[in-house]
Amino acid sequence: MLFTSRPAIAGALALGAVAALAVPAAAAPTVREPDDRTRVLVSISAPATVERGEDALLGVTVKDVDSGEPMAGTLVVVLRRAAGEGGWAEAERTVTDDRGRAVVAAAVKPPSTDFKAKVPRSDTHRWGRSAKVTVTVD
Repeated sequence: MLFTSRPAIAGALALGAVAALAVPAAAAPTVREPDDRTRVLVSISAPATVERGEDALLGVTVKDVDSGEPMAGTLVVVLRRAAGEGGWAEAERTVTDDRGRAVVAAAVKPPSTDFKAKVPRSDTHRWGRSAKVTVTVD
């Protein structure tokens, strides 16, 4: 059915003929269930510089955002992006100790390499990631 005048369109809308105009009905709002999983805070530390051929020792800490307690046994994925490269690549995987800490040795490509750590989502906690740190080769 095609309406060609304003009064006809107004009348059709008033009669509930929205489907005849092929106008989709408004979608119902999406209601998200509360996420009771633990929120995580991920931090990473690294030396500012390393000698050519030397690995960087990276320290990662994972804590519960709400309580501040360390998260032991949490999977940590360290990502690396060398200068001039487009994307991030996995450098190492490890698990945090009883104090929520992990230490990883990672290769640094000259002239510099960025690193960041992420914690994948699990049944017990949400995902999280650190800010990036940059290590420069002397």
